[in-house]
Amino acid sequence: MKDRRLNEQDIIEGFRHLPPIHDRRDAEEIYRKVMAGMEQEKAKKKRRVFLPSFAAAAALSFATFLGLYLAGGGHLHMPGKDAGKLEIYSESQDAPAQEESERGLLSREGADTANIQKGENVPKKSLLFSDDLDDGGQFVTLAIPDPQFQNMIPVTFLVKGGEGENWLQQYTEMMNEVHEEDLGLGEYYPYRGKLSFEEGDGGIRLMLSGEEAAQISSGTIGEEMLKKSFEVLRYLNLRKVTFYTDGKKGIFLPHTGWIEGYDIPQTPRYGYFLYKTENFTYLTPGPNAYSTVKEALKEMKKRIETHLLAPSIPEPYTVSAEDRGGGRLEVRFREAVTLPNDEAAMRMIEAILLTAKDFGYKEVLFQNVKNDAVGDYRLQEPLAVPLAPNIVAEMR
Repeated sequence: MKDRRLNEQDIIEGFRHLPPIHDRRDAEEIYRKVMAGMEQEKAKKKRRVFLPSFAAAAALSFATFLGLYLAGGGHLHMPGKDAGKLEIYSESQDAPAQEESERGLLSREGADTANIQKGENVPKKSLLFSDDLDDGGQFVTLAIPDPQFQNMIPVTFLVKGGEGENWLQQYTEMMNEVHEEDLGLGEYYPYRGKLSFEEGDGGIRLMLSGEEAAQISSGTIGEEMLKKSFEVLRYLNLRKVTFYTDGKKGIFLPHTGWIEGYDIPQTPRYGYFLYKTENFTYLTPGPNAYSTVKEALKEMKKRIETHLLAPSIPEPYTVSAEDRGGGRLEVRFREAVTLPNDEAAMRMIEAILLTAKDFGYKEVLFQNVKNDAVGDYRLQEPLAVPLAPNIVAEMR
């Protein structure tokens, strides 16, 4: 039989005879499409089984469910699987509206098709503010990891207020409704362990069996990420997580050792970046804390390749920040600008508002901006910081 194996020189010569191919896309777009395609393939498979060496699932399966914050009252009403559905807002223009409808999802772009055809393609805000909630309206924000388990991404679900169930019961029902893959994020539900309020210290209690605690301690996931999953609890005015293993206060963590609890920082001082999936662009805190707002805003112009985070402040904008007292942060553009009424400008404004919130500010005043507004944001007056980021779904 003829030897059909090719040596290196044969392969090179073969490539030289191929017709030229021109691809005008930049490297970022090509990379994003490849990653999105890989995630689509993952979504077709069964739920992943994580080995201990994979690091992410074991710890996150207990801890990330703590990364939620509720607001607007003490109770949330969320129907069970048979009675309620999550209406997912998608940003993808390519997703067919009919296919999304069949899956119980609603494309945000599909819903706005009429406006787009009329030339009214106004960018939609992704942040939740107190005046956005209807009477009886509530929200739940979950911290969900990305598929690589590198970032903890806060996503917000709108729900209707009700009676008869406490917030923990409501949250448990939400877990059963959420399909993380539809959001382009990593699977980790359902969680194990039991969560309750810790009386007397303004915190919560996480009760684990010895087996559950052992799974956390046997994982290789960074403890820093585990702690970040707790940090969003500050929006509930919670200040500490107390651990219990088989009824005994404390838990063993692989790097820290035996600890009784974790104090939740009230102002974590993060900058916010963009994490992009096929259908969503999320605002998410970066991996680092910063000494000043100025430093955070400077870093938000850069890409963080290790975490697949894109800059939230695009070129050519440069901003500075000054504390004006009374909880107000002044953000000034270096040169007078007219911001376009587009997605990039909208996300930049929102990232700055979230960053200000994480530094303890109550409102932001933008300076050196010529136009009155971008989308719903009035730029000639102080803007309040939001309640929650990344509205992705509504319980109906």
